[in-house]
Amino acid sequence: MDQIRKNTIALYGKHGKEWLERLPAIRAAIAKKYQLSALNPVSNMSFNYVCSGMQNEKPIMLKLGFDQQAFSKEADCLQAFEQYGSAKLIATEPGMIIMQKLDPGMTLKSYFPQKDDQALTILCKTILQLHKAQIPKHHHFVPLKKILSILDQDLDIPQKLLDSARALRDDLLLSTKKEVLLHGDLHHENLLQHGNDWKVIDPKGFIGDPLFDLCAFIHNPIPELLQQTNPVALIQKRIEVCSHELQAPQQRIQDWLYVKSVLGWAWCLDDNMAPDYFKDCVRLLEKIRKKADEY
Repeated sequence: MDQIRKNTIALYGKHGKEWLERLPAIRAAIAKKYQLSALNPVSNMSFNYVCSGMQNEKPIMLKLGFDQQAFSKEADCLQAFEQYGSAKLIATEPGMIIMQKLDPGMTLKSYFPQKDDQALTILCKTILQLHKAQIPKHHHFVPLKKILSILDQDLDIPQKLLDSARALRDDLLLSTKKEVLLHGDLHHENLLQHGNDWKVIDPKGFIGDPLFDLCAFIHNPIPELLQQTNPVALIQKRIEVCSHELQAPQQRIQDWLYVKSVLGWAWCLDDNMAPDYFKDCVRLLEKIRKKADEY
């Protein structure tokens, strides 16, 4: 709870603090309304309150959060992805989601670093399935163009890096041939084993280039990735494997990864959080770009 408290107050100030004070009562009311029992908080909470439990005889996960708009998008995205590889949505209301509990629920973080290639194959197969989902005719999912407009703000990011990210963003958006419903945050801990399959949780619901969904995974897990002996080589290998699996240009994946890393930096600044990890990611990607220019 300490991390949730810290992040919620950093993001939402006194309103977030008031929500945290109401959280026990909110949880109790939801449990009574939906007949939930044996609710146990998970250990890796960061922005939302999440716990496992039972709905009658059925294992479930309960998720509560301050940002009602984000929860609404997540619920709609889970519904859109349900036939293509997401956990099943059971119930939702403002600031609340109840979904199926995945079993055994092991995340792809357990594959890192020894089975990284296998994890990438699972990631790419999952992406290909998810992107078969139809974009609903009426929706409130956010286009990547709007998400990336934050890079046009006056940001505390070195001008050279910001200019590079803006130029790459503009080229990538202009050259996107097909837009799909994106998960938007498809990192290791949002891909969980369910029986012999892998399913996703916590989608953000963006609309844009399919390759964008690789980015969160390639620069994760945080902070373990950057603690590896040679993270540059690891990132390059990931780009190569994903390029092969998806039959997509390596350069385009690399460019999206650069833009996403600068975007992560900008998001951290916007949320009053330390951007150090994404600063380091951008520096590593600068090395990869410089290396490519030398050939």
